[in-house]
Amino acid sequence: MELQERVSQVVTYAAPDVLPAWTEAQFLSHYFFGFGAPVFLEETGHLQNIINHAQTYDQVAAGGGTLFGRVQNQVIREARESGAGSIPIYFSRSYSFGELVWVIGDVNVIGNGLANVTEKEDFLIISADIKYYFNETFRDARDILNRIPDIDPATGESNYQELPGGAVYKIIGEWRTRIEATIKKDANDSKFPDG
Repeated sequence: MELQERVSQVVTYAAPDVLPAWTEAQFLSHYFFGFGAPVFLEETGHLQNIINHAQTYDQVAAGGGTLFGRVQNQVIREARESGAGSIPIYFSRSYSFGELVWVIGDVNVIGNGLANVTEKEDFLIISADIKYYFNETFRDARDILNRIPDIDPATGESNYQELPGGAVYKIIGEWRTRIEATIKKDANDSKFPDG
């Protein structure tokens, strides 16, 4: 059978969301009455929405492409650079989720995984298991940090004030995907060039 180029990435694990999803008022309520306890995305009912956003939203501010697409491109690029064998994958970058839930805003998403690469003729066959870790700090109940820089460049002072009586808390989550790809070794002859 003749090999054809293809790439797919599917979610292999995500905890089920507790519904209904939190409103902005519930995030704010946890700031005042949650005593700083972290919350998991699935507890807020937003994990699946975050995953869908990561799969479909063009992250122009991060250089373009979806979060999933950028990780997929990294795996392909590193497979071409390394060739056959096992390749550790690591990434860390800030992505925008404010369009989805404004109180979340920009979030550092980090991840790691392992790509197994085999060679066959002019092709690389890749199978990679990837873990994504979402880690946001809810510290600014008025959303000022999403509108102005955190540090004033002139004074070096913080530009925001936490509302009194509240407690900073983490919003965390994780999910896993599997990337399966058959690509040409030569990026110039591939419909999946290094990007």
